[in-house]
Amino acid sequence: MSNDVETRRPPRMGRGRVIEKPKNFKNAIKRLFSELKNFKILILIALILATLRFSTFYYCT
Repeated sequence: MSNDVETRRPPRMGRGRVIEKPKNFKNAIKRLFSELKNFKILILIALILATLRFSTFYYCT
């Protein structure tokens, strides 16, 4: 009986966390972007700096 319970468990990913899929992906993405809208400028600056860093590293080598 205990073997049946162990075989029914979902596979674990990473540090023992189970990945959950959103029921409605479109609404989940909208909610994510609405949560991140306060950080829009910081994210843009980080992407620009990362791009500049990568391009200077790529062309120098």
